[in-house]
Amino acid sequence: MKLPATDRATLEIPYADEVVAQTYTAIDALIAKHPDKAAQAFDKPVLQGWFAGKIMKQFGGYGDFAGICQMVAERLSLAGDKQP
Repeated sequence: MKLPATDRATLEIPYADEVVAQTYTAIDALIAKHPDKAAQAFDKPVLQGWFAGKIMKQFGGYGDFAGICQMVAERLSLAGDKQP
């Protein structure tokens, strides 16, 4: 059954908080695994898409690419605060 657009906008996703937490955990692990790419992402923001693509692949292709990119950008800015 396909939901109308208005119903989809208000549809609550079960366990949404857990999914967000798992996504942030996966992003943090990926940044830790690839600190060189994380550092390059400050000069080349397009690399945020690389991180988002890896996260989506890890979750079987599911997820909102734009939303994951935003989460990656947030985490990269936090990681940048820790760099000297």
